Amino acid sequence: MSNLEKALKGNSAVNMVDSLLNNFKKKNYILSYDKGYKTGYSNIDNRQFYFQFRVIFKDYEEWLIQSTTSIRSDRIDIQQWRSYHIKENNKRVTKTIIVYPDSISDEERTNAERYNNKIANYELFSSIDFVISLSELYLLIENKGLEEFSSGRRLSLKGNNYEELIVKILNDQENLLMWNETFTNTKVGYQYPYFEKILLTFGIKKTDKINRINATNKVPKLPSGGSPKADINVDIVLENGLSIRRNISCKNTSKDWVSVHEYPAESFIYVLNIEDKELVNAINELQEKGGPTKISYETLETLNKKLPNHNNNLVDWVYSGIGGEGQEETHWANYFINYNELTKKFEVYDLFNYKKILLENIEGQFNTPFKWTYPSGGKGKRIQLKGKVKF
Repeated sequence: MSNLEKALKGNSAVNMVDSLLNNFKKKNYILSYDKGYKTGYSNIDNRQFYFQFRVIFKDYEEWLIQSTTSIRSDRIDIQQWRSYHIKENNKRVTKTIIVYPDSISDEERTNAERYNNKIANYELFSSIDFVISLSELYLLIENKGLEEFSSGRRLSLKGNNYEELIVKILNDQENLLMWNETFTNTKVGYQYPYFEKILLTFGIKKTDKINRINATNKVPKLPSGGSPKADINVDIVLENGLSIRRNISCKNTSKDWVSVHEYPAESFIYVLNIEDKELVNAINELQEKGGPTKISYETLETLNKKLPNHNNNLVDWVYSGIGGEGQEETHWANYFINYNELTKKFEVYDLFNYKKILLENIEGQFNTPFKWTYPSGGKGKRIQLKGKVKF
């Protein structure tokens, strides 16, 4: 790689950090940020020490960020020197962070993780607090920006934020250039490995050239006014003219089980086309009583025996929306993204394989993949299902 290409790649990485910070500024998670931060000792040179970005949060805590595409000890030593003296001069700076692109080489990633582990384990004196990827920086800033909210509100916002993040990743033009192998040596993309994994799971071959991608999380409501299973609509046009539509359901959670479905008993009976009167009565009693421990032994036996016969259609409806209201091309999900920020696991499934995983290892109640309960204030009115998040 020529020096010019290295410089262009470095600029690309800086632009990705700038884009991330600008996004958080629009969300009001940070008060402000500025580029090219300089400070120093007033009696010598008050602009001697430099970091690419300074982030100021609403509590006036400050973080400094430096982007790099190469994890070399001599470069980090320079940043250590700068970080130490900046913190001496500005006590509001609580974190200094080195950030690398998610598309960095395996060798460079290993070097970065090794250095970051040394910092975390106090194996070296470090004024720098983290050496992390762009996606990890996203989580740090998001968590800091959400500190003021209640736990319930944070979970809701994290879900919305993750949908927006996936949309941004899919719509990023540098990611598209990297996929098409255009200017590959001079681009880093926006969390590109996730982009690539999603498209490959979509069934798009690495040799397929893509003209354009349009992803949106502005999915229309269902006719009833409820939320569809699809969180994101993605339209892809290949170079050969083929148009592809994919609908994604997103889960961003560290919990094993999450709420996935909520409808009255009559909807379960209608959508699953249940005609067996014994099973119909059992589902109605389950709704009325509120849960498996409250129903009669006879009802429990009926559900254990007969409900599994509908597992295939139940999974289709619960996760995808198939059989329920709405339009298949807009409202029904056919791909699933699960992310756990604690383990950093990121998985993408199509409906066929996700359903296969769920049905091959039944972990729920009544020999189904789900736990059956009722929503807050909904006892006797609705049935709520919780599903296990698979990785």
